[in-house]
Amino acid sequence: MAQQRITCRFSITFGLLLMLSSPLFAASSIDVTDAWMREAPPNVPMAGYMSVVNRGDASDFLVAASCDDFAVTELHRTFYESDMMRMVRMEAIEIPAGASLLFEPAGYHIMLIGPKKRLLTGEQSQITLHFRHGESQVVTFPVVKQDPQAAAREHLSHGN
Repeated sequence: MAQQRITCRFSITFGLLLMLSSPLFAASSIDVTDAWMREAPPNVPMAGYMSVVNRGDASDFLVAASCDDFAVTELHRTFYESDMMRMVRMEAIEIPAGASLLFEPAGYHIMLIGPKKRLLTGEQSQITLHFRHGESQVVTFPVVKQDPQAAAREHLSHGN
């Protein structure tokens, strides 16, 4: 009887350790910071920007985003090609292991099409980011008048 209790306790302990070490219970290796979106006129698409850091040992991929405030949410990249600016839809965006990726104007961004209501400066929107390894994160995107980094650069230039 004592042997069965020890075996049962061992099995339960081992099962819990396996469960807690699974990806479903593991702490996230993806951090999202500095999220924002610029205010736009009524019925005009908007874009979401952020910094994404992968603290993990393997690359992960942002494969989708969703937002209740917009009819369509897509992953995009803007770049220059032959002196022309182009924007393309991305099926996935790699976040390399141990690296960070900046989503910014004229670069990677979340394209938000078909606003269901106008979002004004000071308001915010929740965007769910879906990663290939099964993780999803809900991120708050405050609405701002202008790019916070551009505002900081402008402020610094006034001091010179």
